[in-house]
Amino acid sequence: MACGLVASNLNLKPGECLRVRGEVAPDAKSFVLNLGKDNNHLCLHFNPRFNAHGDTNTIVCNSKDGGAWGAEHREPAFPFQPGSVAEVHSTHGVLRGRQVRWGLELAETASSPPVPPSFVLNLGKDNNHLCLHFNPRFNAHGDTNTIVCNSKDGGAWGAEHREPAFPFQPGSVAEICVSFDQTDLTIKLPDGHEFKFPNRLNLEAINYLAADGDFKIKCVAFE
Repeated sequence: MACGLVASNLNLKPGECLRVRGEVAPDAKSFVLNLGKDNNHLCLHFNPRFNAHGDTNTIVCNSKDGGAWGAEHREPAFPFQPGSVAEVHSTHGVLRGRQVRWGLELAETASSPPVPPSFVLNLGKDNNHLCLHFNPRFNAHGDTNTIVCNSKDGGAWGAEHREPAFPFQPGSVAEICVSFDQTDLTIKLPDGHEFKFPNRLNLEAINYLAADGDFKIKCVAFE
């Protein structure tokens, strides 16, 4: 089974919903979505199996605590088809699954007026190889109401790009959409404004997503 995207620092809380939308491979044997603290501590291992490990058209769920698997649960309902687009909702990160869509709620601080310093969304191969470091700054690192984008190759940061458009408000809900090819990443902001950032690493696939800062993830979708 090929390893897909890994998302970290989602900070999903009980009662909140994570939505994952993706395309099932035409020759799929199975796929996996994992949720938890890390790879050794999973509250949910969600594994629809078309034909794998002795199971046919069966969803197998499990948990992992300290690297030890629990008892498997098999769910007979199986609404998946090879080659189709499917959406899974999980209420309660690490996520394994070209367009990425975030829905997020920006934090308010105790200052007056309330202004959160900044937040960060990272996309790439891993933490040392980022094709996009997306960092809207309300008031941080000498920047005010500015989006700073960068890349990281082998742990070394590239040249920063500053985008003057800043459609974010403290306490609001915002959606950010990123699509990419081997040349550019296109970032669509909540007000519909789009700008491009070069794909300096020439990545053909994104396997790592991380989020941090003064906001709360409401939804992550892959389309």
